[in-house]
Amino acid sequence: YMRNQVPGHIRDVRFRNVTVTGQPGPYRIQVIGADEKHEARAVRFENVQVLGQPLHGSGRLQMGSHTGEIVVEPAAR
Repeated sequence: YMRNQVPGHIRDVRFRNVTVTGQPGPYRIQVIGADEKHEARAVRFENVQVLGQPLHGSGRLQMGSHTGEIVVEPAAR
């Protein structure tokens, strides 16, 4: 992680049909940009589950500064 100490950008990424399993615990998904020039933008989570619970509405997603257009959707019906 950041071996060269220069952050990159995260843009137009989609996580779809992802399931996190394991021991019970305070699992969190974090989306945080380093600064205004190195932001995380247009990240989409579709049908992501953590320990059997949907990410949508779970409170497990932490969005930090320098982020935008972060979308969390439940499974399509």
